[in-house]
Amino acid sequence: MTDARSSTAERTQSRRVRNRIGLAVAPLLETYERFKATPHLEVLYPQYLVLTHMIIRASVPLMRTAVARLADMPDDPLASRLGAYLEEHVVEEEAHDEWVLDDLAELGVDRRAVLDRMPPPMVAAMVGAQYYWILHHHPAALLGYIAALEGYPATTEDIEEMIVRTGLPVAGFRTWSKHAGLDPHHNRQLDELLDQLPLTPADIACICVSGMTTVRFAVAAFNELFQDYGD
Repeated sequence: MTDARSSTAERTQSRRVRNRIGLAVAPLLETYERFKATPHLEVLYPQYLVLTHMIIRASVPLMRTAVARLADMPDDPLASRLGAYLEEHVVEEEAHDEWVLDDLAELGVDRRAVLDRMPPPMVAAMVGAQYYWILHHHPAALLGYIAALEGYPATTEDIEEMIVRTGLPVAGFRTWSKHAGLDPHHNRQLDELLDQLPLTPADIACICVSGMTTVRFAVAAFNELFQDYGD
């Protein structure tokens, strides 16, 4: 007999969102496994961090844009709770792009060179889609983006293995190590929010499409990186 509590849990809004985004995640996980297995990891890892920085640096500006848009939507049933969550998340994510730059400096990568490099089209498309949906549809779309990017953190064991394999300085992996601890907590916060918000089926669809689209663009961006620096 199915446990009634399990059935109830499966009907929560967070579970529905996670399950739908999860349908698109297999290629992302395959990309991660390919990344870990590359024989040129010591060459690829710094470039992976550069690409990660290009994505992370957009996180706080995206959330602030969403908060500003929500402030102009006082009658929207999601506005108050969603705005409060994003304002809190801005504080939690502040300066994470600086963490990555500090890690890259430990690996001998010049800060100015990272900031001057033009982000590839797939990163611009991934982030740009969020700006479009925030400004021209609904800021709730950003929840799918957050769910996709924070939903699958590296494990501490994986990070320790990569440090050994690459021979790179431990200080070059600090951001990864911090997120291995932070992201599970952030995922729980997001799930709690999803279950508290008065989401309509259209809202859930919006969040899921955003998350699945984010995964597809992320896979494409990292696959391009492999072509240039990987196996």
